Amino acid sequence: MRSPSVNGRLVLVALFSTLFLVGSRSSVWLLIWGCFSLYLLRRNPRILFLGVLVCSGCFVSLLIREKLSDDVPEAIVGVIVGQEEGALTIKCGLRRYLVFSDRSADFAVGDTLTLEVQEAVFTKKEIPHAFDYEAYLKANNIHRALVGKNMTATGRTFVLAWIPQTVRQYVEAHFPDPARAYIGLFVLGDAGGLEQELQEASVRLGIRHLFALSGMHLGVITGFLSALVKRLYVSKRVEKTIIVFFLIGYNILTAFQVSLVRASLVMIVFFVTNSKQMRLSRLDCLSLVYLAMLVYNPY
Repeated sequence: MRSPSVNGRLVLVALFSTLFLVGSRSSVWLLIWGCFSLYLLRRNPRILFLGVLVCSGCFVSLLIREKLSDDVPEAIVGVIVGQEEGALTIKCGLRRYLVFSDRSADFAVGDTLTLEVQEAVFTKKEIPHAFDYEAYLKANNIHRALVGKNMTATGRTFVLAWIPQTVRQYVEAHFPDPARAYIGLFVLGDAGGLEQELQEASVRLGIRHLFALSGMHLGVITGFLSALVKRLYVSKRVEKTIIVFFLIGYNILTAFQVSLVRASLVMIVFFVTNSKQMRLSRLDCLSLVYLAMLVYNPY
């Protein structure tokens, strides 16, 4: 008997892959994954085959990331791609390091640095389910946390992270309070300009998540853009092309925040599959994006 189509069932591939990753750390979930595998083998072998392919991709991705995290260098040469108080994110080839230094404010995004480093030591997590800083770094594509010294800027190069930083500096220089705080919050996703009292109040009220950029914000903006483009009487293809380019630009502007990347990819996948008449549901589009992000970074 022929297996059912995978259309409308890609969420099962997502569930299968998730159970595989969770099962790698828990024997109970591994047993559940095994039972689910037997179920798929009987009901839909195509889904099982796709699930095995995705799991293989996740496994290879994990191996590559562990390999990149193996060595602790004594000195590195890299480009600053991120900056925060007391730390710099430095990219060296395929590796990304979080380098702690009291001189982080002396440099800027795009600077090429030569520095000596040593491994940063953290207190191991001992309370079950508590915050795990090392897992947090891995989830953010940071391969090692290091402490830097003897840092010297040897040049400057263009990186995408320079764009949102420049826009934030422009907003701070040309807009008065509280306008610049709200522009930074609702357009750029930067809550740093809000008053401390307001930030604490939002946490107490449990509405802090409303101040984060999400798919809802992106939906409102693209809905407005779509209505504006339709008034130009352009074709559907041109309208979608404009929206796709806007999504790419907006993600660059907001430094590729995960929630916006996810929502943008779902929208782009829906545009592509809808135009090709592949008959993928919205849930299938969401599942495809989920699987792609899972293979890219299983952490």
